[in-house]
Amino acid sequence: MKSSIIHFSAAALLLGMLAGCQKKREPIDTFNVKVEYAASSAKAITGDVSVNPKDSIFLAFTVTSLNDMAFIEIQKNGVRVDTFQVPAGSSRSFTRVKGYQSDSIPGDYTWRVLARDSKAVFMGDGGKQLKVTVNPDFDFWSYRIMAVPDTAEKKNKCYYSTKDGKIYSYAEAASKSGSIDFGYYYDT
Repeated sequence: MKSSIIHFSAAALLLGMLAGCQKKREPIDTFNVKVEYAASSAKAITGDVSVNPKDSIFLAFTVTSLNDMAFIEIQKNGVRVDTFQVPAGSSRSFTRVKGYQSDSIPGDYTWRVLARDSKAVFMGDGGKQLKVTVNPDFDFWSYRIMAVPDTAEKKNKCYYSTKDGKIYSYAEAASKSGSIDFGYYYDT
């Protein structure tokens, strides 16, 4: 019994010593790649933006590195969209303006520009990603119940506005007449 306690204590001590050791690793972006985005036009994105479906967006960027770069890659949601070859004479700096059309499907899309060396090994993206949010191009209103208009109290909801998705009574509609699209009419 004593020998199993000694073995257990020795194993626990060994595991404690191994857990206390830390192995230092270099960060992934050791090439000191910098990506700067410029607002070269009204549609150039430099940060997180919201756009309408199929709007034009531009990436105006400059990539610099302490080491030689061979390729510059543009990715959307982690998938390569474009690749540019860096000219041999300027292999530590690259500037380009590239235009794209945003998606037609609403949602968030992540764009980034990154550098690769001559063996196509990832060098870095400067830690910058741009989020482009595509807004929906429609409003969906459900469960709107309209009633037959009443002539006495004029409080039945009989007018509808697709602009704000609300229904109005005759009394409320007077102040909202500019946004009302249609109404319910009943001929007695």
